[in-house]
Amino acid sequence: MNSTFIKRYVFVVGVLWSLVCFIALVAHLREDYRQTISRLQTRAATMLERDILYRDWVAGHGGVYVPVTETSRPNPHLEFLPERDMIAKDGRHFTLVNPSYMTRQAFDMDNRLGDTTSKITSRKYMNPNNAPDAWETAALVRLEKGQTFVSDVITADGQSSLRTMRPFYVGEECLKCHSGQGYSVGDIRGGLSVSIPFERPILGHGLHNMKSVGLFALLWLSGLVGVAILGRKIHRQFLLTLASDQQLDHAEMSLNFLSNYDRRTNLPNRFKFEELLTEMLSRAERAGEQVIVTALEVCNHKQIANNLGSAVGDYLLKTVAERVVSFCPEGSSVARLEEHRLVVAFIVRQDLLSAKTLTNDIFNEACKPLLLDGHEFFPVVCMGTALSPDDTSEARQLVQKAGSALMFCIEGKKGGVKSYSLEMQEEDRNRLEIERGLRTALADN
Repeated sequence: MNSTFIKRYVFVVGVLWSLVCFIALVAHLREDYRQTISRLQTRAATMLERDILYRDWVAGHGGVYVPVTETSRPNPHLEFLPERDMIAKDGRHFTLVNPSYMTRQAFDMDNRLGDTTSKITSRKYMNPNNAPDAWETAALVRLEKGQTFVSDVITADGQSSLRTMRPFYVGEECLKCHSGQGYSVGDIRGGLSVSIPFERPILGHGLHNMKSVGLFALLWLSGLVGVAILGRKIHRQFLLTLASDQQLDHAEMSLNFLSNYDRRTNLPNRFKFEELLTEMLSRAERAGEQVIVTALEVCNHKQIANNLGSAVGDYLLKTVAERVVSFCPEGSSVARLEEHRLVVAFIVRQDLLSAKTLTNDIFNEACKPLLLDGHEFFPVVCMGTALSPDDTSEARQLVQKAGSALMFCIEGKKGGVKSYSLEMQEEDRNRLEIERGLRTALADN
């Protein structure tokens, strides 16, 4: 996991959260719209029930007589009825108002005063004012096919309305006026419709929607802020974990370096060198090649360090080590065995004489003088070499035999290069035997 992955993760979570909020808002608005339409349908059904009740009451009485006024003129479509007009004893004129005429007059009054539009209509109308429009014609056809209630949301000229229609049926009392139209008792005479425009309900509905959108927007923004805060926390924790891992890796590298390398010269120590030498011996054995191990000691290192300080002594040893490394062929291994002793191992890829020449060149390079703070120093270098597989094929023994050759060189007190031989091995054995005898004698007094 990296910083880019965390940013992508936070982005994906933010997108998913936005999608969830959007879907929830759409679902809420759709449900709210459905409930609004349901309330409008309930209102329309209630109005139609009332209108049908009034019409049935008038129809049940065969119509009603009302005084002739400017708003209640004799119905010209009832001229064929001899009892359409009557004169009271006091001379006042009355006219018959049948159910359809009464319903239309009531609707006209309600349409002027209210926010709805009611209408009585029929496909076989007598009054042109009752002629159905396109939606009413389709609704009447659906009623004649058996539906008992028709309700649709209609948009015309940019105005949306809920339009609802209920049928009314032909009764015995209706045949007095409509028998000539071919109706029978029980036929659908027409329909009573009500149209509720969306202005007022949708205005209130829209304000409610604005509140809903505002609340969802607040919820959405709060969620995004939460996602951002969570992302920052995750990123901060990632950086802390990364820093901790880096510190751990650095500590492991430092521990590995300290356990395998010398901190003054940055060269491998004895344990690391033996590991590298073992691998080199394996490669040389498979290739049929030889390996030379050279132990090198700066004999005057301790004297210089005691007289001029440990820093000068370290500089001397480090400089000699750098010179040795620069002269070694590719694939060589150079290590620090002790405080003032180095060891070099490389594969003999040409003849043995060339390898010995290279060893002498390393010796000459290590013995060159060096300058520090205006002082010139001459390293006194002794070197001892051992050859694999002639002397041994085991890494530790090869280092020991190179060290034995070095000790013989140091005892000569002249510097130079010594190669390990069987005579040195015999002399070492005799020396160990003498040392053992002396220790035994001292223990036995």
